[in-house]
Amino acid sequence: MYEADNEKLTIIIIALILSILVGVFLYIVNVRDDFEEIRSFYKGFMGRKLMLHEGRLQRRKDLEKSINGAENQSQTIYKQKDEQVLKPESLENGSLFTVERDKVCLLSETDYTAVRYLEDEEPEWKDLDYSLNVCLPPNSFGQFFMEYDFGKIDKKKEKNFHLKQQLYEQFHLWKSKKKKRYDIVVTPRAKKDMAENDKSAQKKLMQKTTLRHAENHRKKLEKKMKKLKK
Repeated sequence: MYEADNEKLTIIIIALILSILVGVFLYIVNVRDDFEEIRSFYKGFMGRKLMLHEGRLQRRKDLEKSINGAENQSQTIYKQKDEQVLKPESLENGSLFTVERDKVCLLSETDYTAVRYLEDEEPEWKDLDYSLNVCLPPNSFGQFFMEYDFGKIDKKKEKNFHLKQQLYEQFHLWKSKKKKRYDIVVTPRAKKDMAENDKSAQKKLMQKTTLRHAENHRKKLEKKMKKLKK
């Protein structure tokens, strides 16, 4: 009796240990994936930050404000220059007015069609704060594991403490948004794939059934022909 109980207890303990080991292994794999992903995140974040700085990537609201501001500025300059042209002394230097007006035209006729909009980016990139400065992600997996998962960033050794905090905060936001998008996208795809697989399976079943019916019909005809011959 006691031996049977001991065996059951041993089996339960072994099962628990195995489940813990599997859980730890999966956890390390996930952290390893995060360690690889933060590098691609850093490149994407800094690339978009640079594009925002250069004006190649903009928010629609900010772009509308800048266009309206440029139009208002051009109208003011045109008005001032038109008033100057009516004066005799300004007629002697009409080329100055022409040059100034051409400058304003160049500013107001910027090719905004080549600009990318932040609102058109994937959801995980839209809500990030690109005004923040971030530092490079850690090179070693162990350092990343301690800093990102346990929040143990050494303030004394780490000069860019706040920059690293901001990096991890933005990465966490990016990862959560990406996971939501993945769940939303994958679920309909999975449903669609399942429906297509069901259709193909049903089609194969119908083909097999048709072949069987045809085979049975052929055998019946052969039997009838043999009987008629006899």
